[in-house]
This record gives sequence, structure tokens and C-alpha cells, in this order.
Amino acid sequence: MDYNNFYNGVGRVVIQDAAISDDALAAATDAAQGVQRELGAVQRNSRIVDRFASYWPESDATLVPMDGHQARFWVCFPNETLPRGWIGHGHHYTFADTTDDKYMIFSLSLDAYRYRHRRYEERRHMAFSNSFDGIMKRAKKAFIPITTRLVCCGHRSTHLDAVRSFIDTKTDMLKAAYKKMTGLSMGYGDLPKYNEWPFFQELQSLDSIGHKWANSVFGAAVPELLSSVTDLEYASQNRHEPMVYVWPNENAIKVLPVGDVDHGQFQGAVSNATEFSYASTEDLPDGYKNKLAMLQIVPDGTFLPNVGTRCGYGYFLFQEDEA
Repeated sequence: MDYNNFYNGVGRVVIQDAAISDDALAAATDAAQGVQRELGAVQRNSRIVDRFASYWPESDATLVPMDGHQARFWVCFPNETLPRGWIGHGHHYTFADTTDDKYMIFSLSLDAYRYRHRRYEERRHMAFSNSFDGIMKRAKKAFIPITTRLVCCGHRSTHLDAVRSFIDTKTDMLKAAYKKMTGLSMGYGDLPKYNEWPFFQELQSLDSIGHKWANSVFGAAVPELLSSVTDLEYASQNRHEPMVYVWPNENAIKVLPVGDVDHGQFQGAVSNATEFSYASTEDLPDGYKNKLAMLQIVPDGTFLPNVGTRCGYGYFLFQEDEA
């Protein structure tokens, strides 16, 4: 096994996102509905399912085979939206001198300090043992319910990547429109703020009165440039504005004010944040309801200026004064 990369069909993904992904959500759903997934040969011979039930019978947990990984099982508990992690076995050359099978668990509640800066490192959230008894002792402590805080921290990179992608796209559009209009290339350092760019202000004034452009190529590029400049300005302002994380989980709508998502002290802010709970989306403040409605119709990983980002089944929304 290559622990420096985590593959899930289409390539490397952020480890935290994988733990709270649609695959994890589907596993918990299958467990709740009693769906029996087909076991691979390694899973059938591992005896992990039987030994887990014997060691921790009071947990009432269901072990669901993980798609694409023959030696792993999602650990799903009753009435919970997401698995608490997974358990499995494999060869751990990095952690031992022998090649005997060693047991391992994964949970977002685990945080190995030595891997704290490695976003793509599975071992950041893993524990290992040479014996099943040893790994189950760790499992009982590590397999705590997935909290809003854990999901929020896991989805943080999705939001930040979406904002950066939005800014990059709008920057490219602005440069392309500028080149169409002037025939000149614009460097990144040349990007002006809209209120400091007389050229933009003149174009905006002419466009607002329905000016007819003599050059059709120039005229077609005007709205592209105007919208790109405005969107970039909003996105740049949005990067450090306070946000809330909204998680519509199985039992309630969780709202967690997290402040500046792009700040170095983000995790500390999340740990100290006060969580709010609503029975349904109808009980949310109107501002959040409107933003959720807009984000629920866009693809996963989409950022909308002054609205927020859709992160799968969770959402980062710009904070409302009423919350």
C-alpha cells in the first residue's frame, strides 16, 4: 500500500474529504437500510467483521466493505449520517521491521502531529497495532461520532480551492477580454481594482446607457470584462469575510460560525465556535435559506460570490448579521 497517496477511482483526493465523502455517506446509508454489500476475497478471509462484533458487541456498529479497498471496512453506527472511520489491515513497512499483517484504523478524531502539514497523508489520521486487541483499544477511543466541527474542517480545503478556482477563472476571462479589446496582454500584477481603473469606469458608463460599439469584437468583449472585474472584486473581498458552516445532517441543521476560513488560526476558531441547531431549513434565518437555495442547484465545489460554497452535502455561507 502507498500511504502517501489516496486514490478513489479518479485520482488523488484530500484525505479528510474522502473520509466524509459521498462514498462514506453511501456506506452509512447502506448500513441503516440493511443493504449487504458483496465481500471481496480478502474481506471474507480477514475475519475483521466477526472479531469486531465479538470485541465490541455493545457498539451495535455495522462494518460495511469499502469499495475499491479489499482490506477495509467503514464503521457505521446507528442513527448517524457518516461512518466514524474505517478499520482494516495491510503491510506497514514504514512502521515495523517485519512484513507481518498489522491492523489499522482511520478516524478524523485521530491527528498524528508529525503529519499535520501533509494534506494528502493518510497516516495523519491513522493508528496501527500488531494485534487486534491493540487496535480495538485504540478504536474504542477514536471512533467517536463525526461532529460538525470535524466535517467543517474536512470541507475547508474544498471551499478554499473553489474560491481560488473562481478567481483564476475570472482572471483569465478578464485578461482574454482585455486582449480582445486592446490587443495587449495583461500580467497578473497589472490587475487593477475597479474603482482605480478609469478605463473600466468609462466602459461601465457607456454600457449602462446602451452605447453601440463600432467594433463588434470590442463590443462583445465589454460585458465579459465588466462582469469579470466585478466578480473578481467581490471574490477578493469575500476571501477573508466571516462565514458559517451549515451541515444538514440526518437529525438537524447544524450551523457553526467559523469566521475567516482562509486564516491560519481556522481550526482554533472552529474549536471555540458555538454551534447552533435548527429542526429544518425552514427554521433557518432568511438570509441563509436564500443562500442555501442558490447553492443547492449548483455542482459540488462551486463558489458563488457573496453567497458561499457548496461542499458536497455541507455549505460554507457568508455570515448574516441576524445569526
